[in-house]
Amino acid sequence: MLLLSDDGELTQRLMHPDFHHPKHYEVELARPMDADFVTVMAAGMDYGEGQVRQCQVRALSPTRFEIVLTQGKKRQIRRMCRHLGNRVVDLCRTRLMHLILADLPEGKYRPLTNAEISELKASLAQLPELK
Repeated sequence: MLLLSDDGELTQRLMHPDFHHPKHYEVELARPMDADFVTVMAAGMDYGEGQVRQCQVRALSPTRFEIVLTQGKKRQIRRMCRHLGNRVVDLCRTRLMHLILADLPEGKYRPLTNAEISELKASLAQLPELK
């Protein structure tokens, strides 16, 4: 899921890690996860780029998991997996706050509805300004 916008303020409030918006991803690994993988991923870690926040992680299969980040550092998921000895082969953002990718085919797009834009702006208007 990629969100394109010409509204800089909206984009800043959506994507900046200080606002803690949930971003859902499905991840496929090159090899099966070991027994501690999900626990260690969820606890947050320092993979060499500073400490990352705790997150929600749920195994979907031996090589697939879902992760919900509220931070989203550059290549965070890939670097966390590499730190734990595995490699990401596929990564897809499936949800950003209440916006859901659903069954939109890869390479296709759709405009946000007026209701989705209004809901985004309403939820973001309640947040404090960054200092």
